[in-house]
Amino acid sequence: MTFTTYLPRLKWQNAAPWFIAGCICLCSLFFAQSSHRLVVDEVAHLPQIQWFMEGRWELRQGLAMLPGYHLLVAALAALLGLDVEGMRATGVLFGLSAACAFYGIRRHLRDTHAIRSAALFFFLPVLYPYYFLIYTDVLSLALVLWALWSTLKSRHWLSACLLTASVFVRQNNVIWAGLLPAIAFWPELKAMVESRCMPAALRLVHKSMPYGVPVLLFALYWMWNGSISLSRNVAAGHPDLTIHTGNLYYAVFLCLLLFPVEACKGLRDFLASVKRMPWLVLLPLLLAFGGKIKGSPDNYAFTDYYVRNAMIEAIRHGGWPRWLFSVLTALAACGLSRTRFLHAQGWLIYPFACVYLGSSWLIEGRYAIIPLAIWMAFRVNAPDREEKITLCCWAAVSTLLGWIIFTGRLML
Repeated sequence: MTFTTYLPRLKWQNAAPWFIAGCICLCSLFFAQSSHRLVVDEVAHLPQIQWFMEGRWELRQGLAMLPGYHLLVAALAALLGLDVEGMRATGVLFGLSAACAFYGIRRHLRDTHAIRSAALFFFLPVLYPYYFLIYTDVLSLALVLWALWSTLKSRHWLSACLLTASVFVRQNNVIWAGLLPAIAFWPELKAMVESRCMPAALRLVHKSMPYGVPVLLFALYWMWNGSISLSRNVAAGHPDLTIHTGNLYYAVFLCLLLFPVEACKGLRDFLASVKRMPWLVLLPLLLAFGGKIKGSPDNYAFTDYYVRNAMIEAIRHGGWPRWLFSVLTALAACGLSRTRFLHAQGWLIYPFACVYLGSSWLIEGRYAIIPLAIWMAFRVNAPDREEKITLCCWAAVSTLLGWIIFTGRLML
């Protein structure tokens, strides 16, 4: 198999979404490059990249993640002679790579509108602005999606290599080394548990061995470094082996904003299930009463600049903002739980997403990008009219968000 088999096979009549996306993306890129201010975490990432370009192989204090992203961007910048604006353009290339992988996944799952689905993914509002920032998130997403596609095509060693690369970009991607083999081998695992057959268990362990590589390397790194965070200076802000509900509730809230129609339809199905099983009414009640999001101390700063921090500040003091948020997210979670998937094991995204999101203390919308992308990759499409309206709305909202961020008004 050659690399070209991974590229979208476009027909001219289906190329319109990509052409429009490319035009909007170029306009956003030109606007981002006309802004010479560094945005939030770019202040931490850019100096590390510049050090690597200068041949200084030291790690800057305050860098929480492994420097895989910084090494790659430094290599591209040195090879192509890129400045800060050029480095921002590399994020667009990573975004297009992620969109190609997403298209491949949807095509593999026999989505007849895979091109449109990929365009919808490309304009995901919580993702789109990061194409133009010197941030690790888009490369991290692209590697995970390529790994997922490789798993679906039973190329498990390739998937393991891509997952390992993603761990060197963001350490918590090691969690997806559990999801991907679970998706690939769930029927065999279920049959093995039911039959209690030792030879079947050994065969399953042998098949899933590739996914042990990123887990093993992560464990060795953790033992050597003493914390998941690369820099000890910021380890307190990224505590190991702790569970926090803030990102879980915030991610559900984002899903409600992005997929309100699907959440409402799912809620209607959930309420129909309550009639048959009345005990299900306890689920939204428990979620609503547990709907407190506190976040880390960083979530209480600069509430006039960070949209999420302003919302967290209002919710954590209680009153009607807290109860409105709790009720909305509880109902949205029940509705979204009724999502239908193109892949039989699509439901596995939920437990792994909970672990992935719950392991982060700081509440950030971008932490929801990978779980949301995988969920979108597996979900059954909404009716054509809804998908088209959503695509148009997301393209407009994403472009607006890019303008707001690069004019220094707000940050997500």
